[in-house]
Amino acid sequence: MRIEFERLLITGDVQNDLILVPSQPTLFIYALHPTSVPHGNGKVFSKHLLRGVATITLSQRYSCTKSETNRFSNPDGTYSASWKILGDIIRFDITAKTRGWVGIGFAESKPSMAGADIIVGWINGDGQTLTISDRFAERKVEPSLDLALGGVNNIIESSGSLAFESNTQQYVTKITFSRKLDTGDIWDMVISDKNLYVLWAYGDDHSVLGDVQILKEVNHGYLELNLLNGCFSWKPPTYLLFRGHGIMMLISWLFLSIFGLISKRYLRSWSFSLHVHIGSQIFKLLLILVAFLFILGALDWNLKLSAAHNALGFIIILLTLVEHLLGFLSSIKNDPSRIKPSIRDFLHQWLGRALILISVPTIFLGLWRFVDIWRMSSVVLGLWAGITIITII
Repeated sequence: MRIEFERLLITGDVQNDLILVPSQPTLFIYALHPTSVPHGNGKVFSKHLLRGVATITLSQRYSCTKSETNRFSNPDGTYSASWKILGDIIRFDITAKTRGWVGIGFAESKPSMAGADIIVGWINGDGQTLTISDRFAERKVEPSLDLALGGVNNIIESSGSLAFESNTQQYVTKITFSRKLDTGDIWDMVISDKNLYVLWAYGDDHSVLGDVQILKEVNHGYLELNLLNGCFSWKPPTYLLFRGHGIMMLISWLFLSIFGLISKRYLRSWSFSLHVHIGSQIFKLLLILVAFLFILGALDWNLKLSAAHNALGFIIILLTLVEHLLGFLSSIKNDPSRIKPSIRDFLHQWLGRALILISVPTIFLGLWRFVDIWRMSSVVLGLWAGITIITII
């Protein structure tokens, strides 16, 4: 018996399907029964008689779909793009589970928005009219229109639609557009027989208000791709690293820092208050360090301290290490007979309080940069800031 089948390297089913990455070793498991057949409706199998495993590195050439139409999607299936080569024209069909904006970009030297050729489109407030634009990102800010830079809008044909899926209770935006492989515009990337970094991104349901776009990405990532022959290698979506960083920092500063301060300041009568304080702060430090590694990975180890959030965050991490070192020295050189705190203890206490205060604007800046803060529970964040100040005072 011989069985052949095909499947996408990236199916979009992150819970049940493994992402197959060419040139990366993958463990294959095989099993068979040489005589038995499935019982009844085929849902019950006899236990295997033969089985084994093999580590196989898939050849890159098997990821090259030589057909005219090619496709990729992000791991959770909320964004997908397909394209077709028609002579010197390339046509893209993009689908994203959002009623906000949808974008795709092309970069040559690095997987970064800065220096990328970008197409952005959305369905206007009437639910029917498409707005689509040819743009170029000079920096990691809202990309400029090619027209504003002295270039040309090289989108040849375009169409779009917005629908609501009742089964998923989500809006779905679909955009189709065409452009030349080589537009001759300095603000457009030449699509040739070589790998490019293809950037994908989309805003959430609130990223388009009426007919006004707010180009602040919520989900984004990239892959290295040859658009002419379909060869690609998947890159981890950076938004997962950003989210992990944000969640761990929120836990560290919204909960663990405040909890450690309260346990040390107001629960001194409890015999285990010091242990609670030390345990919570060690856990906080571990989370902060892991979160720092996450953000370094998301930024390709290029932490630009010119951004206020990045600079404040880096300062906080350095001072947190100093604070914990002072706390460690206080714990091993603790003198119960001392009435007044030593200079070391004094610095440890007030440095910890100062760090909690600094964390308030740092977290707000981070949310403002990467999240639609007005859609979040800003009231809760405000209450947390107030409780933080009251607790410290």
